Amino acid sequence: MLIPLTHLKQSAPLWTAEGCQALDRHLIASGVVGFELMCRAGRAAWALIQQHWSPVPLSVFCGAGNNGGDGLVVAALAHQAGWPVRVVMMGAPEALHHEAAEAWDMAERVGVASVSLAAWQPVAHDELIIDALLGIGVKGAPRAPISEAIEQINDATHAVIALDAPSGLNVDTGHCAGECVRADMTITFIAVKPGLLTGQGPAVCGPVWWADLNSETVSAPRPPMGFVPSADVLSLPQRQATAHKGDHGHVLLLGGDHGMGGAVILAAQAALRSGAGLVRVLTRSEHVAPLLQRQPEVMVEPLPDDAFIDGVLVHNETLDMALDWADTVVIGPGLGRHEWGREVWRYICTHWQGPMVADADALYWWASGDMPSASLAAQTLMTPHPGEAARLLGMATRELQQNRFEAVEALLEQYHCGAVILKGAGSVVGPFSGAQRWMVCPWGNPGMATGGTGDVLSGICGALSAQGIALVHTAMVAVGVHARAGDCAAQQGQRGLVASDLIGFVRHLLNDPE
Repeated sequence: MLIPLTHLKQSAPLWTAEGCQALDRHLIASGVVGFELMCRAGRAAWALIQQHWSPVPLSVFCGAGNNGGDGLVVAALAHQAGWPVRVVMMGAPEALHHEAAEAWDMAERVGVASVSLAAWQPVAHDELIIDALLGIGVKGAPRAPISEAIEQINDATHAVIALDAPSGLNVDTGHCAGECVRADMTITFIAVKPGLLTGQGPAVCGPVWWADLNSETVSAPRPPMGFVPSADVLSLPQRQATAHKGDHGHVLLLGGDHGMGGAVILAAQAALRSGAGLVRVLTRSEHVAPLLQRQPEVMVEPLPDDAFIDGVLVHNETLDMALDWADTVVIGPGLGRHEWGREVWRYICTHWQGPMVADADALYWWASGDMPSASLAAQTLMTPHPGEAARLLGMATRELQQNRFEAVEALLEQYHCGAVILKGAGSVVGPFSGAQRWMVCPWGNPGMATGGTGDVLSGICGALSAQGIALVHTAMVAVGVHARAGDCAAQQGQRGLVASDLIGFVRHLLNDPE
């Protein structure tokens, strides 16, 4: 099986490097010869190359381990097919061991040429570089001569395909501690690794393809740490023929301080297009008319200044009635970091005891020490981007991004919330029950890095929660649909994409996720 991770037919488990190595040993113990496994990897990579490139010169950079052996198999196959091939070895071939030595013998036997790193130069503008330097065992920064080879690969500005993982990438976390190959495409073998999809992984991997090498024929020796979803897990139950609007949830949205009404409008529109039966917004009075003009299906009421006494939001009949009516509260879009937003947040923390989506400035106030009750926190879906998550955890954003899984674990432990979406490339969702604790989203694109897309996500989350979907499954479906909507919108170009472009696609994908 050779398939892009964005088009999986069923969800795939995520394995750490240690888990993959155990799976590899288990395959060999079950009767698969180690060199045969290497040849399967090489054949899969060669098939992928032929799918995407016409015959061009190949430079195959090979390390001393089994990843280098995979590259040598590719080199032998390409040479036999008549492609110009050079192998750039990171050391003497005599130093190779076991399967990698067998692969060198095969490449040498068919006549593959080899050159030293010092002697290598690209020979054509369309030359394709194969990265088979390190594979998946990297934890720290690569050292010379590997680091020098990585620099040369990146400086060459030629197309690069990485075997198993770009050299220099930590496949457990997605962190690059030093030099890292910037691949245009990655083919990963046997199992999918989480770091390919999150952290710096999306920036250095390019599109990721998975070749399982028939590993599904043996049982895994240990459970995986998470999963990457297929589109079918985003499907929702069919609606009853006798359903009415009250059956599909009441969403209450709170936000839109001065100058930030657009955020709550986007969230409200997304909630409606995600199937909420009724959507109600409490906001600043100046946003009422624009919201009704933009989306007349929304019920909208002002939260007036006279509801505040000496800056404190006191007992408010409008807000209390809205809370009695709501199934799920979404708070944060455009809430602001001034007195108005703080008091609305505090009021919800003390007067609401149902499912809640906390986004944007709600997380600012939460991090500032205004804490919801333990029972409310346990029913809350927290949706921070990396900067917000870093503030919640009292750390630098760059440090947090080095291990996004640990960051989500820390948020759950420190804030006792029911579920977390850590947004960004390769959004991480959790916790799921059992060993597969995390979901990593394979969809999305850089065009979505624009104001308002997070507000759209919070509206989707609120609508799904109000329809009775469990919190972590709400998060999974919302993240997947949101990212895929972004990919649909980006078909007209990533540059210039705006948040409202996603909303129509959200409706389509929730009705037909395939």
